[in-house]
Amino acid sequence: MNQDPLLKTTYRERVLEFCERNHIVVPPAFNSRECHKFAIIDRSAVPNKLCALTAYLPWNVTEIIEQLEREKGRREWLVLDVKRCAIVKIEGKKAIKLEDLDLVRYRPSPLGSLPST
Repeated sequence: MNQDPLLKTTYRERVLEFCERNHIVVPPAFNSRECHKFAIIDRSAVPNKLCALTAYLPWNVTEIIEQLEREKGRREWLVLDVKRCAIVKIEGKKAIKLEDLDLVRYRPSPLGSLPST
């Protein structure tokens, strides 16, 4: 069976790669939850810390941040759109791209390159 030589990396892999490169703490609860396309990082924490929750829709990001600020007070947040590999800002129901991230979107196939027939 032939597989696509480029397999997509998962959202979780992209988030973990970003966190590792940027020395961001990943809470244990992050690995026990489903990972959606928007990841939230608390930039006010020292060191910076990933929020264990991820969001599927932009307004879910706003809801999560509002809840966290009720618990922890006003914070500085960084929002990643790991589907588009970008830092975004949330405005209402839209995620506005601010800058691209250098993340691996695809990884080589475990089959390697297939010989041509």
